Amino acid sequence: MKKLLLLIAVISFSFSAQAQVEATADQYTILAKKSADWCPLCGGFGWNMLAGVTDRLEDERLIPFAYHHSGGLKNDASEAIHDLLGGSGQPLFFLNTDDINVSSNNVNAKIDEVFDTAAGLNSFSGFAGVGIDTYLNGAGDELKVYANVKFFANLEGEYYLGLYLIQDNFISTQAGQGSSAAHKNLLTHSFFDEAGGKLIVNGAVTPSDDFNYEATLAVTDDMVSEQDMSVIGIIWNKTPNGWFFFNAGIDKEVGIASSTKNVELTNVTMKAFQSADQLNINIATENQINKASLQVVNMNGQVVYSNNALNTIGAAYNTNIDINQWTSGTYIVQLITADGIKTNKVNVIQ
Repeated sequence: MKKLLLLIAVISFSFSAQAQVEATADQYTILAKKSADWCPLCGGFGWNMLAGVTDRLEDERLIPFAYHHSGGLKNDASEAIHDLLGGSGQPLFFLNTDDINVSSNNVNAKIDEVFDTAAGLNSFSGFAGVGIDTYLNGAGDELKVYANVKFFANLEGEYYLGLYLIQDNFISTQAGQGSSAAHKNLLTHSFFDEAGGKLIVNGAVTPSDDFNYEATLAVTDDMVSEQDMSVIGIIWNKTPNGWFFFNAGIDKEVGIASSTKNVELTNVTMKAFQSADQLNINIATENQINKASLQVVNMNGQVVYSNNALNTIGAAYNTNIDINQWTSGTYIVQLITADGIKTNKVNVIQ
């Protein structure tokens, strides 16, 4: 089984030096499958249920994942989710925190129910949201996550943030599917030791109150590639009656950072956007930068553009890069200085 070593889990409520990530009021829905690798039903109708949902996903704000309560794929993260959601036996499917009673006789109807319910819930603005940005360093041995939680209403209560690593196409045994089954959206790690994650607030919050988090994991063993990684954040509400799902967010695109100087510059803004066959990059800074490099990295970790000798950057710096030979996809633009980096993601469409 793939393993991750938790190196750092630092909370900073001012967090002036973190990646630029901001939560929105988008309301998400989660579908959590409780499973076990030795369970034939989990590899039968349970497998078909999760695959049916993930295969049908388009742009819906619906996050499906599987967690194993026993067997070879059980881990601390899956036990944390079990502690929150409960339930006896497997497979079970929780839509947010409600068991929706999936059986071998109603899989197709339940898939429709999941999407119909999610569409209804997601039509409302969330009372709180979570934004996530994730980077794999150039050496490929550290995964760094930045998260921002923001409230959009006057609330009173006890709220927590859980951050979880999800790995897709995770090859491992599953009864009913064989010894080389490709597990969909498997939860493999929690970034925090506590079952519900880190306490955000216990008391009153007002609109625009926000809280920021940073966590770093060392990548070990045979993890899937970054293209099959996602990081999800779940806001939980703890009440006298138990734990309840509140909202969530997801980063499906793990960026690749090539600099070990991962402090995010706060006095610099950078915009990158495509215009026909050029990538336009606009940089503005409050303080003069005398030595910096600019590079663009694709999702395979390859540097497709590099300028290691920028002229002095004062109030503004603009450049256009020919992308005629680039393929469609996500690229990471980095301004690297002695004091830190400024990073942007940009989608190129050819």
